[in-house]
Amino acid sequence: MTVTHYVSAPDTKDNELKALFENIQLIEKNKYLIIRTPEYYNINITGFGVFPLYVPSVKLHLGDMLILWEHTAWKQDDVYFYSMTGSPLSGSNSCRVWSEKKGFHHAESKTFRALLAPAYSVITTGCPNVDEKAPMAVTVQKKEPSKMTITELVEILKKEPLQSNWQLA
Repeated sequence: MTVTHYVSAPDTKDNELKALFENIQLIEKNKYLIIRTPEYYNINITGFGVFPLYVPSVKLHLGDMLILWEHTAWKQDDVYFYSMTGSPLSGSNSCRVWSEKKGFHHAESKTFRALLAPAYSVITTGCPNVDEKAPMAVTVQKKEPSKMTITELVEILKKEPLQSNWQLA
């Protein structure tokens, strides 16, 4: 007898993703402000996260994604990974990505663990660095999502000048 398990990410809200990626340069320009402001950091974008078999799913917020895009393989050239499903055992996976050239599309990552481990690390420690020799924690901390939407944040960022003194400590 064969048992087949499927896992899927929550359906995304296209208007949220469109607002984010149409303004990705503005968002990235203000990443330190976003990362240091909990109301901005915790903006929930439906479908952001890691949804693997066998281990807990991780919903990622805007600030988590900014950290992952800057420091890990979640961003490769102009390709932004934002959702991943699959098996950490076999490595078989499907990722939702966006790029300037192709827009929204699906891709497979040849380095599933290279995407999975930093996502868990960001959720549990706030840092994407992973000790490859240490066992990976799979306890997922719960965060309260912000009531602010990505569209509201974009409007704020367009009105307020960039605060260049915002940097990570």
